[in-house]
Amino acid sequence: MIRNFVFAGALVLLAACDAGCDNDLLQSEVSPARTRKATKYYRDCGPTTQDTSQVTILRRWTPLTGPGNVFASDAQLEDIVVSWESETRLRISYPANAHVGRRATLVDGVTITYRPRE
Repeated sequence: MIRNFVFAGALVLLAACDAGCDNDLLQSEVSPARTRKATKYYRDCGPTTQDTSQVTILRRWTPLTGPGNVFASDAQLEDIVVSWESETRLRISYPANAHVGRRATLVDGVTITYRPRE
């Protein structure tokens, strides 16, 4: 009984951390072996925060929830290019003048490289 209560409480806290944010999917690129996807999307957390363009790596059938785990920037989503070089290597290019808030180099066994472009 106590274990169920703790688990339910943890779910409520996790949901509250993401309350009020919307993710608007633009595109997913499936990895060569079709086991993962790199998804780029807009994240909007309301009028007091800036919308961001984000990239996350997920298992192929996992739905998009929460903030991105790879990349977050103020660049226009259409200016961010995501491409798989292999099953374990992802390349992201983006405008060199973009402000970047998150830039992970390893997520779920995938090495991410970045190429700012003029």
